[in-house]
Amino acid sequence: MIKYLPPRVFMLVVLISMFSVLMLAACAGPQGSQGSGGDQGPQGSTGKQGIRGIPGPQGPIGGSGAQGLPGPQGIEGSRGAQGLSGSQGAQGLEGDRGAQGVQGLPGQSGSDGASGIRGATGSQGSVGERGIQGLEGPTGSTGSRGAQGESGGKTTIMAGWLSSDGFVTGVVPSGRAELTVIGAGFGSNESVTIVVTGQILGSVKANSNGILSAAFEVYLRSGVQAVRAVGSEGSSAVGPLLVK
Repeated sequence: MIKYLPPRVFMLVVLISMFSVLMLAACAGPQGSQGSGGDQGPQGSTGKQGIRGIPGPQGPIGGSGAQGLPGPQGIEGSRGAQGLSGSQGAQGLEGDRGAQGVQGLPGQSGSDGASGIRGATGSQGSVGERGIQGLEGPTGSTGSRGAQGESGGKTTIMAGWLSSDGFVTGVVPSGRAELTVIGAGFGSNESVTIVVTGQILGSVKANSNGILSAAFEVYLRSGVQAVRAVGSEGSSAVGPLLVK
C-alpha cells in the first residue's frame, strides 16, 4: 500500500533542499583548471535506418544519344517445309476449231504400164475420094490482155506548193506544209504510191487518162529532195523538190 506525504511536509522538504543547494553554492571555492581529456570510448552501435524521404521532382529529359552501330547480320533461317500440292483445276473449255490447212501438193504420177505386144501390120488400103469441104468454124474468143509495156519516157511527176500567189512547182517550205503532187502518163485507173526521199506519203489512183493529182501533209527538212511515183502496173517517174 503506497502512502503519500501531506502537502505541508512536502513543501517543507522542498524548501530545505533548495536552501541546502544555495549553501553549497556559496561555500564553493574558485573553479579549477580543466582536466585532461579521457580516452575515447568504444564506438557506439549503428542506429536504426531513418524513414525514407519524399522522392524529389523528376529531372529534365536528357538529349538523344548518338545512333548506335548496326548489329551483325543474323544467321539465315532454315528452309521451311514444302507446302501441300494444290488440287487440280477444272478442265478448260474446248478451243475454237482451227482454220483449214493448206491443200497438200499433188501426188507424183504413176509409172507407165508395160507396152503391149505389137500387132501384125495390116495391108494398105485404097485411097479414098476427097471429102466435101466443111463449114467455116465460129470466131474464137478474145485473148487475155497483154502485159503493160515498158515506160516510153512519157510518165511525168511534179511536186510543189500551193501558195497565195498560185502553184509553185518544185519548191515547198521547210517544216510542216501541204505538198501537192501532179502526174501524167500512168496507166488507166492505175494505183500510184508517192514517196519523198524514202518517206511514203500515200497512194493515189490515176483517172482513166492516166492523170493524177493529190495533196499530202508533210514535214520536210531543208535541202533537195526526190519525189518518186511508183505505179502498181510498172509505171514510175521521179522529180526534184527544193525544200527551203
